[in-house]
Amino acid sequence: MIRKALLAAAVLAALAACKPAPDKAAPGTASGTPPGSAPGSPPPATATAQGGGDWFLTIDPAGNMLDFKASETAAADLNLTCKPGAGVLSMNWGNAQPATLSSGAASQTYAAAAASAGLNDPVFAALRDSGEIEITQVGTKKILRGTPDGRFAVRAFFQFCNKPVQ
Repeated sequence: MIRKALLAAAVLAALAACKPAPDKAAPGTASGTPPGSAPGSPPPATATAQGGGDWFLTIDPAGNMLDFKASETAAADLNLTCKPGAGVLSMNWGNAQPATLSSGAASQTYAAAAASAGLNDPVFAALRDSGEIEITQVGTKKILRGTPDGRFAVRAFFQFCNKPVQ
């Protein structure tokens, strides 16, 4: 009985040591006030890390689809589609505003949410390699970062899109 109590206490102490420290405001800034922002100025773009989201792949002879979303049934933050062997993908980020998509050192602004690009476009070549892309629109930035399984889905999407139809 005493052994079980000691073991439980040791496990709880180990778990408490793993707890991350709370974030602290930067020196000279009030909590919630971004550094370098002045009262009355427009807010800077806010980065939204998509915690819990991942890449989901659908393979279909008529066209492949890659979505970044919170779950398989949620709305996609970014939807990419391609027809096997066509060498082109279509993209949709859920609204009609122009967006700058960035991955690695590559960045490109697309005028419409239903835009298309070549599979070897530098932004999408970097996405294929990293599994990460940023979508920046007026006032917001979404960082779409997949898990290892999601990054595998990204590579598979581009591989299936490049494969000629037989």
